[in-house]
Amino acid sequence: MQSIQTALETKLAQLDGEIMTIDQMSQTVVSRRPESKVPGKPDERYMVHTYSTNPESYGSLFWGCYDLSPAQAMESLIEKIQKETKTGRQDTDENYLPLGDDLVIFKPAEFYATPDTMQDMTNYLTNFSGGESIAAYTCAYMMYNWCAKMSNPETRGEI
Repeated sequence: MQSIQTALETKLAQLDGEIMTIDQMSQTVVSRRPESKVPGKPDERYMVHTYSTNPESYGSLFWGCYDLSPAQAMESLIEKIQKETKTGRQDTDENYLPLGDDLVIFKPAEFYATPDTMQDMTNYLTNFSGGESIAAYTCAYMMYNWCAKMSNPETRGEI
């Protein structure tokens, strides 16, 4: 299957548009049409689209027309991202479930073992050496830091 960027580029080419930015969490893309096709509208107009990642309609764009300024398009994108971080998408709530302003429950990834303590995780990571060790520690603690941010109401908005 092609990347979502390639799928969106293909769909936007039909509209004479090009991708400016993609936010995969809110499934939103901001696109630009360099030349207006609407009389009386200035050139270089922007649109905010939502898109599908469903295999049957992969890369399909939903709603909009090229009538936004760059500032309006970015404001609309920020609103969508903020809404997404507050509510979570209905079709992805198996990863985490927002339960209020101060509590988030994460569902474990059942394929992977879950250490009982931080020391157990550290003991497991010490089994790696060289570049594998660096990659293992980096990935483990990046996810640890993300979970720490996500579970803290004061830093959750930064995600």
